[in-house]
Amino acid sequence: MRNFVKKRILVMLYYSLISPFFTYGVHVWGLTFPSFLTQLFIIQKKAIRILSSPEPKSHSEPLFKSLNLLRLNDVIELQILSFVYQWSHRLLPPCFSKYFKFTSSVHSYSTRQSCNRNLFVASVNTTQYGLRSLKFTGPRLWNSLPTSITNSNSLRIFRKTLKNSMLNWYTILKLSTLAHEEILFIKKSILNSVCNCIL
Repeated sequence: MRNFVKKRILVMLYYSLISPFFTYGVHVWGLTFPSFLTQLFIIQKKAIRILSSPEPKSHSEPLFKSLNLLRLNDVIELQILSFVYQWSHRLLPPCFSKYFKFTSSVHSYSTRQSCNRNLFVASVNTTQYGLRSLKFTGPRLWNSLPTSITNSNSLRIFRKTLKNSMLNWYTILKLSTLAHEEILFIKKSILNSVCNCIL
């Protein structure tokens, strides 16, 4: 079918048939151990390759970027950060009103984090328990964002700006991969030259 319809239609089919399985209830299951998400990510990459028909053994990051789609781990982060944004702007049901806390409401003195409306990250005494909860991961991810994103005027703008920021990283990752391959090629050439001199 990809040979008969435009890419825009294929992306619409992806959002209607595949994407819901990656987003429904993701706030609950998306924070599990990465090893449990590996199979889902493999399925997602297979779907992206079906839509793109790339060259064999080509990198997946440029394919995601060309389709304007996020990888599974970024989908999870986008959904979690959207939840935090809605909380900070009181767009969630009242039962979530005390789910997070601003740093300014915990410390009475002025700090850089309190001025930037950062969220309070509670300390965890164990190495595993609680580290993958929404209450811990949400504030940690939120505090890592620049204020140019967190101060967005609407949820739509916030999601669009954050998504574009994530997609731009795919290009950087691709460039770093190419640089690494070039280094390996240079090393291999030097080794071949040394071997030829010895022989």
